[in-house]
Amino acid sequence: MCIHLEEGSNVLAAIRPENIIFSNTIQDSSARNRVKGIVRDIKITGPVVNIESEVEGIIFKGLLTKSSYESLEIEIGKEIYLIFKSLNVNVIDRYNTFKIE
Repeated sequence: MCIHLEEGSNVLAAIRPENIIFSNTIQDSSARNRVKGIVRDIKITGPVVNIESEVEGIIFKGLLTKSSYESLEIEIGKEIYLIFKSLNVNVIDRYNTFKIE
């Protein structure tokens, strides 16, 4: 589905947690979106670790395996890079004012 929005439309941008890659260094890759954030919360649920990080006041939620979490030595307050592809950003019209074509 392709939607067309007017310039200045009020939208949300959503990225699925499993589509965010975490790294201690900025990496050269095909993923063009690389932002530096601060780890704000960590929740370990069995083999999966939920990471909340803040980038310029915006909270991002991502998932890691426990082994990746341990190898990255992630802790609350640590600076970390979040990497994601543009194709993984879902733009959502807040007020459903879009036109479907």
